[in-house]
Amino acid sequence: MLKQVKVSESLLRGLTLIFLVLTLLVGAVYLIIFINPYVPLNPFPPSPQPEIALQPTPAEVPLVITFPPTWTPTPTSTPTSTP
Repeated sequence: MLKQVKVSESLLRGLTLIFLVLTLLVGAVYLIIFINPYVPLNPFPPSPQPEIALQPTPAEVPLVITFPPTWTPTPTSTPTSTP
């Protein structure tokens, strides 16, 4: 059979307190990294964002867009049987 080991209550309380403090510390580190991912505590910081490339604007931009005129049939007289 297994031999029972007596552990003092103060040792168990001390270990509980250490684990509680460490748990709160890990939670605080996670919160800090969540708020600011660029903090030095983060072992995997995000890569820097690339610069935004601005497209050159055209020299002259028309204020009103107009479409080119389209061909429409011209009115003709109706055909008759007489020449």
